[in-house]
Amino acid sequence: MEKLEDYGGPRFINDTFYFGICKEQIEQHETADARKKELEEELQSVEYESPEY
Repeated sequence: MEKLEDYGGPRFINDTFYFGICKEQIEQHETADARKKELEEELQSVEYESPEY
């Protein structure tokens, strides 16, 4: 998959608008993905005190 930086930016008037939306969504996805990995690692490190877990 090509990286966003490889795209080279908008080419038409509406591209500016849609390019901005796509860039924002990609950044949100990357942030959420990084946070998900942090939470998964935190969950792995939790020692459960009760046997019911």
